[in-house]
Amino acid sequence: MGFKRLLTTCLLLLGVVSAFAQVTTGGMTGTIKDASTGEVLIGATVKAVHIPTGSVYGTTTLETGRYNIPNMRVGGPYTVTVTYVSYKEEKTENVSLPLGQTLRLDFSLQTAATGLQEVVIKGRQDKTFNPSRTGAATFINSQQLNNLPTLNRGVEDFTKLTPQSGKKLNFAGRNGLYNSFTIDGSTFNNAFGLSELPGGQTNAQPISLDAIEQLQINLAPYDVKLSGFTGAGINAVTRGGTNEISASVYTFIRSKELTGKKVEGNEVVRNDFKQNQYGFRIGGPLIKNKLFFFINAEMERQTTPSSTWRANRDTSIKEARLLPPGVSFVRAGLLDSLSTLLKDQYGYDPGRYEDFSLPTNNDKITFRLDWNINEKNKFTFRYSWLNAYRDIAPSTSNSNGRGASLTSLWFENMKYRQFNKLNSFAAEWNSTISNKFSNNLSVNYSRFRDKRDIFGGKPFPVVDIQNGSGQNMISFGSEPFSGLNNSSQDLWQITNNFNIYSGKHTFLFGVSADYNKFSNGFAQFIYGQYRFADPQSFFNATEGAPVNPLLYQLTYSAIQGDPAPIAKMNTASIALYAQDEFQIKENFRLTYGLRVDMPWYPTDLMANDKVTAMTFRDGEKLDVSQLPKMQVLWSPRLGFNWDVMNNQRLQVRGGTGIFTGRIPFVWAVNQAGQNGLLFGSEFSQPPTAPNNRYFTDDVTAYIPANASAAPTYQLATMDKDFKYPQVWRSNLAADIRLPADFVLTLEGIYTKDVNAVFHRDANLVAPNGTLVGPDNRATFPGGTANRINPSVVNAIVLDNTSKGYSYALTAQLQKNFDFGLGGSIAYTYTDAKDVTSSPGSQAASAFNGNQIVGDPNIPVLARTNFLVRNRVIGQLSYDIKWAKFLGTTLSLVYEGQVYGDQFNNSRISYVYGGSGAIGNNDNSTSNDLIYIPRNESDIILIPSATQNGVVDTRTPAQIWTDLNNYLNNNKYLNGRRGQYAERNGIEFPWANRFDFRLLQEFDFSKLAPKSKSKLQLTLDVINIGNLFNSDWGVTQNATPNNFLTFRDKNGPGGQPRYSFNRIDGPWQVNTGIASRWQMQLGARYIFN
Repeated sequence: MGFKRLLTTCLLLLGVVSAFAQVTTGGMTGTIKDASTGEVLIGATVKAVHIPTGSVYGTTTLETGRYNIPNMRVGGPYTVTVTYVSYKEEKTENVSLPLGQTLRLDFSLQTAATGLQEVVIKGRQDKTFNPSRTGAATFINSQQLNNLPTLNRGVEDFTKLTPQSGKKLNFAGRNGLYNSFTIDGSTFNNAFGLSELPGGQTNAQPISLDAIEQLQINLAPYDVKLSGFTGAGINAVTRGGTNEISASVYTFIRSKELTGKKVEGNEVVRNDFKQNQYGFRIGGPLIKNKLFFFINAEMERQTTPSSTWRANRDTSIKEARLLPPGVSFVRAGLLDSLSTLLKDQYGYDPGRYEDFSLPTNNDKITFRLDWNINEKNKFTFRYSWLNAYRDIAPSTSNSNGRGASLTSLWFENMKYRQFNKLNSFAAEWNSTISNKFSNNLSVNYSRFRDKRDIFGGKPFPVVDIQNGSGQNMISFGSEPFSGLNNSSQDLWQITNNFNIYSGKHTFLFGVSADYNKFSNGFAQFIYGQYRFADPQSFFNATEGAPVNPLLYQLTYSAIQGDPAPIAKMNTASIALYAQDEFQIKENFRLTYGLRVDMPWYPTDLMANDKVTAMTFRDGEKLDVSQLPKMQVLWSPRLGFNWDVMNNQRLQVRGGTGIFTGRIPFVWAVNQAGQNGLLFGSEFSQPPTAPNNRYFTDDVTAYIPANASAAPTYQLATMDKDFKYPQVWRSNLAADIRLPADFVLTLEGIYTKDVNAVFHRDANLVAPNGTLVGPDNRATFPGGTANRINPSVVNAIVLDNTSKGYSYALTAQLQKNFDFGLGGSIAYTYTDAKDVTSSPGSQAASAFNGNQIVGDPNIPVLARTNFLVRNRVIGQLSYDIKWAKFLGTTLSLVYEGQVYGDQFNNSRISYVYGGSGAIGNNDNSTSNDLIYIPRNESDIILIPSATQNGVVDTRTPAQIWTDLNNYLNNNKYLNGRRGQYAERNGIEFPWANRFDFRLLQEFDFSKLAPKSKSKLQLTLDVINIGNLFNSDWGVTQNATPNNFLTFRDKNGPGGQPRYSFNRIDGPWQVNTGIASRWQMQLGARYIFN
């Protein structure tokens, strides 16, 4: 089905159904009664005026005395007026509406003949006690956005206030790629899935914090309008103009001098670092009470150190564990020799190996128009623009530890430059047709253009040099995934819903449709990759010796005359949904509905007749031109809200239902690119080691003369019955108002996977043996013998499984005092398991990155990478007004949880290191979970290979003593002796962090009322505890997770033999920025 047909279908559907979208607005509801008799008043007029803009929202009560005002602008203040014939007009002021919630406001009117009495208005502006709230949600208002500490000035600094949050944008143990992010109700995801948010690859915030009015994080909303996620739905609404011209200019500054330099009493190197952010915002009326504008523009310039690791210059140190913090075991002399060789012999400058920085630049603009067409119709238009780039360290994929660490360093020109460009348009039309009908229509288009550049002056092969013990030591060359790496996305979305208000019922009928066009130019190792056992092997190879590497791989174009083929794919979906919000009683609302999502792929792909004729594992047939047909995915949902005593003292809420998400579409586009027609590939390693692949800097040397007849290639495809991810999620919560107005929330969420996602290799033969010895895992023949079809390197199939679950239990306490103090604290316990947490953008990397014991095609349930089992989050703010024109706000955020690595993984898998027939011999070198020896007889140990000229003279008994001590010092491993390590079996150590903000305001309007201007100075201190004591706020990194190095299978009967480099424990102090305090200075001038 093409785009025109899709659009025609949508327009036909839109003629019948349309929408009320709470995701961009707030609402108001309530009942109007006679104060004397308690009888409901039918036809009473309710009018709400948004004071800053003069926007008027009005309706009349139904036969039940109930009124509904949907699609209201969030924030306030509002003045609400109720009138009825022969009754006195009643009014309430300073009403504020939160995003996505409906405020209940009841009025009891007095007759005109009644004497002066107290007016009864029931209702409380409370984001916790709210009739529209069912499942877990967090609401961040403009005051919190302005007052709480933030270093990145992005949504991630505030979504962490969600008790069920994990690292960055992971929630309840689920991958952040399964979230939905919307701005003003329009999809703002990076749908291709290379990052959670647009601009994520360049560390750019997709929209300035100054453009955001409110933020909402939904984990279990039982409103069927909200979909597109199985993680969290994150929704932000932008600022708009008002009847007064209001403007602000601001700057925020960070630098090396505003960063700590001590960790646990030790001084660390503070590499050159600086960040400058400048911006302005302005809003006001084009036509008073009618048409308003808002503009925000911002630019950021940042220079970040690549790493705090430095080369070793003390040749007397013979063991890595004896080095000072932040010093790698890789010797500076060796690195200098390599650099000289590459420059002199190959004319290639690899760059520096320490003390270099990675720049980041980004510019962004947000523009918004609000048009009050009339009292019943409101129109909004928003445009967002982002242009960003960032220099990034090389990927660690397809290596045994490439990167900067205790055992490894890389050269500067292996970095790459990532570019992100975005243009986004969104339009929304809200209509209140009558007191019985309301309508919302939104149309959105987003255009993404991303690409990478390499450094070094010319393309150069990737070279990974190991230390002789199977661990990566030195890396240089063109970044392995950037030689050909560019993508584009064109995303269209249209949503229409229609609400009918009938007595106690609010009926919703809606439709949403999207159409996406993707193109992706990508090939890994397009300049080749060589892996050498040790530095001397590489030096010998450069001197003309016939030295084959341990591994060689290459990807090349199979299209004659086109060195950079592009894969293209289109996706589309239509969703239909209906819902009833049934106000059964004044204090009990039941919401039930059904959503049907129908995704498909309107794309014609090329067929590969050779592949179609092949038979794969278990007799499976693959057709790379066949995409999954349209699937009908049902999402029934049921939610409730019960104000038990009808006085906002005890609220019980919850629900259950199915949520349908989306995949990162790069997984689908892989099928268009890895079909055996666009690219050929070569991959060889032991036991069938590379043959005649001697090192050369000529990146075309080993491309076949007839590349169009590629002898070997990789495949990626989706199972013909593949479905979008779905989860069944249930939520139960109680909100309790305690004495002194403290609010206690007890909440539980349970999620069960219905359609989870995993990768399998259809071309991998079944295991045909077992290892000899206590570790008797299933093994494969190895090398090319692992291929069912010899010409296919691998055939990765994207498939579904129903295995996987998570649950989160939360207790939260909140309190706001009348004298400017307010805060909250929450504790959450979470558990989450899946069959794979690997979020790799490439099919093969995602498959090979999933740690296993036996057959990688049969992954087992284990804890997810993103699980944070115990977490405490707290916030405290104190606002002081003094000296007439001065105001001071002090804010503190505490976050206690396990630390994580640079990829936000909070857990570790222990795998074997080394090269060759590691573990189960499945040709993946970093996915084999270790067997933990029970005692000395459970493992054969031999001395490590020579490293840095140091010979390992230990006897096997001495090596066992060292290994046994390490196991004893590792609580997790010591508890699993005689068993296999689990995937993600151990979590990082606990870390405590306090973030502080001081905001000092000078309100000049208090001195000169006509000025209406303010000056704000801010100081953000992240990890402020470390500022006072260098032992506080310190995090820890993991020592190598591949501490056992596979050497050979020359033990008795072919039993494997291993080496162990002495390590004292599983953790080492992290001297990086996460363990040190950071300051940010800010200045803002506000004027009207």
